[in-house]
Amino acid sequence: MDLYEHQARELFARYGVLVPDAEVVDTPREARDAAERLGGRVVVKAQVKTGGRGKAGGVKLAVDPAAAELTARQILGMDIKGHTVRKVMLAQPVGIETEFYASYVLDRTVGRFLAIASAEGGMDIEEVAATRPDAVARIPVEPDEGVTAAKAAEIAAAAQLPPEAAPVLQQLWQVLTQEDALLVEVNPLVRTTDGRILALDGKVTVDDNARFRQARWGLMRPTSTRTRWKPRRRRRASTTSSSTARSASSATVRASSCRPWTWSPAAAPAPRTFSTSGEGRPPRSWPTACPSSSPTRR
Repeated sequence: MDLYEHQARELFARYGVLVPDAEVVDTPREARDAAERLGGRVVVKAQVKTGGRGKAGGVKLAVDPAAAELTARQILGMDIKGHTVRKVMLAQPVGIETEFYASYVLDRTVGRFLAIASAEGGMDIEEVAATRPDAVARIPVEPDEGVTAAKAAEIAAAAQLPPEAAPVLQQLWQVLTQEDALLVEVNPLVRTTDGRILALDGKVTVDDNARFRQARWGLMRPTSTRTRWKPRRRRRASTTSSSTARSASSATVRASSCRPWTWSPAAAPAPRTFSTSGEGRPPRSWPTACPSSSPTRR
């Protein structure tokens, strides 16, 4: 099950990862009120379970509460890759010095987790991975070992992340293991102008097979925003010939006019014993109360 960005941020904050203050709303008026509480200047972000929101126009900066209301009105109802935007998140903007990328994903081919990190995070991380794969570090993580302080330092060094990002890598590993996740991704993980390491955007996919021990997941399951395709209903073509249909119709009329059978102990025939000599053998066909309702084969 994929989580929305604001749900992923809640998990990050629970395990100590710093995230900007934010609120989630579903109307333009609520967006204005939330912007006032957050200081006026906010980033309005569409909440859909797909990537590419920024390039699709689903992430915009609003300079004041009035602009936040207008921006929310523009984004709500937008279609992004087949997903309808029904909620937006308003977050406090931060001064960004550098953007990074960090994630953990289950590598099913080898049965262990893979840490993927890069010093060049942001919207173009897929292009970076495709054109310059050496800029993206891929470090295997053994499940029984986990991400210790030494392992986190190894991942940070391989990806050329600042040393202060190593504790965040350990916290993200805790999100993965404690929440039974298959994917934990932060893009971008940023260093702010005042030296803090923050998760500005995140994605978490949890394993549905672990639902029995994650009771709060029921509270986290949102209404789907996937745009549903509704096929037109077609009239089913008849495969019955006209003569057979007439025979079936007339047989149904005859059957409906028959009186239903009634059974009583007095009317029941005495039990009969059948022998191999032929005496008492039942007739070839028992009499029926009304004509057969099945059409005659020709």
